[in-house]
Amino acid sequence: MSEQKLAKWELVQKRAFTHWVNSQLSKRDIKIETLEDGLQSGVHLIDLIEILTNKHVTMKFSKRPKLRVHKINNCFIALKFLSEDCGLKGLTISAENIVNGHPLNQLLGFCWMLLRAYQGVVSEDNKGQSFEKALLAWLKEKLGDYSDINLDAGFKSESFANGKVVLGLLNEFDSEFINYKDYGVEDALGNCEVGLTTGEEKANVPAIVDADELASGKVSEKNLVLYLSLWFNAFKEKDAGLSKDMLIKRIKQLEEQVRVLTAENLALKGDKGNLEVTVTELTAKLSELQSKHDALLVSYEETSKELASLKETYLTEKSELQSRLSELEENISTLKGDSDESVTLLQNQKDEITKERDNLREELRKTREELQREKEELEAQNADLLANLNKSKKMREELEELLKQQQENHSKSIHALRKHLLQHVHDMHVWKVFLEQDREYESEDLHIVMEAELEDMDFGEQVDTLDTAITEENERLEKLLKEREVEAAEVVSVNIGKKKHRIKKGLEAEHEKQKKESEKPKKKKKSEK
Repeated sequence: MSEQKLAKWELVQKRAFTHWVNSQLSKRDIKIETLEDGLQSGVHLIDLIEILTNKHVTMKFSKRPKLRVHKINNCFIALKFLSEDCGLKGLTISAENIVNGHPLNQLLGFCWMLLRAYQGVVSEDNKGQSFEKALLAWLKEKLGDYSDINLDAGFKSESFANGKVVLGLLNEFDSEFINYKDYGVEDALGNCEVGLTTGEEKANVPAIVDADELASGKVSEKNLVLYLSLWFNAFKEKDAGLSKDMLIKRIKQLEEQVRVLTAENLALKGDKGNLEVTVTELTAKLSELQSKHDALLVSYEETSKELASLKETYLTEKSELQSRLSELEENISTLKGDSDESVTLLQNQKDEITKERDNLREELRKTREELQREKEELEAQNADLLANLNKSKKMREELEELLKQQQENHSKSIHALRKHLLQHVHDMHVWKVFLEQDREYESEDLHIVMEAELEDMDFGEQVDTLDTAITEENERLEKLLKEREVEAAEVVSVNIGKKKHRIKKGLEAEHEKQKKESEKPKKKKKSEK
């Protein structure tokens, strides 16, 4: 193996075993950063061994070692406890190796030995089998219902390369993580990438193998077995009680969401109080939605109470079933040599109890799905409520904009009308002055209202003032017109009389002239005679 491949292999192994050690130490709220530094004092090594073996180290050791000799002594006590008290054979690592943190391959081999000895797949069917065969048997049992997964070729099966095994484990761990039916066997690399990434993010199983190597079938069997053993450990921890923690976490998440929704609802109510309600229909609709929201909150509280009751019932029945199961197992062990018939009867009773336990788990799963659906309904109805409120706000803004526009148009119309009326009054006054010219008396003064004065009045006062000014000016103009008509008639009558007199005088003068001209010939004739 080249140095580059060796370094990569050690990095993969180190990451996997660090995760595995932390998953065990978490039961005592302990976490290490690296294998080399985390186990060198021997204290956390003893914690790990006690957790794995479920036994207590009775030899006295230093819980806060400062000197190297104390650390070596702690590691020696841990190794001695494993070999003598627990019967673990084949230990090749020394206390000094653990304190030094190298060679790393010995430390990784030690962790691999602990994993195989105390975290292997153990059941009635695989006793005496190797770690790898037992792990493969567990996989076949876990994924036996998947028609597109075939593990007959062991760890070289095509179902590993096309990513279906990892996707199936994800789906079995939690069916909400992925939709298994969406992934076909065609996109092997995509399946491997989704399976490894989702497993690390949601199931806390580190992706210690590369998606490219897994899809191409180049991943080493040891790395693949190590990765699958981490999945087995994740399922084991989940079955041991993590499902209860998940339910509690889900309840807290739902309570937080309800709190957020309630706070948002209160904020919306405050905004609603500041808005001018222009449509009665919207108010009624908002009231109806609020009633539905309150009803949903009540429904959620009832569901939470029901879930708490189910959880309490589950814990009680689980304890009783475990107690009964333990008793039956003891009875089976006692009666095993007495009668095959008694053993069969007890085995049947055990199977019934196991079936009851599985049914109870199924009921809890359905309850969780129902809570998820109710949560989605709550979110959908809250989204409808927000949409209706936004629609109401938008309609109000449109009405305010329309009213503002109408007011501006009205103001412009009043301004134009006022200006034209004032101009009309002014023109009438000019005509009055024109009609009064050449008169021998002084006319009445007319007070012309200015536009600045009108702007200080309200609309009704402006209309009354302009109406009064126009009426008074019309009356004065009519009076002046009548007086002018009378004066004009008199002037015309005098002019006609004068003209008649001149015509009469002219006729008389013409007549005299003709008379004189007619008399001249007569006088001439008389002189000739």
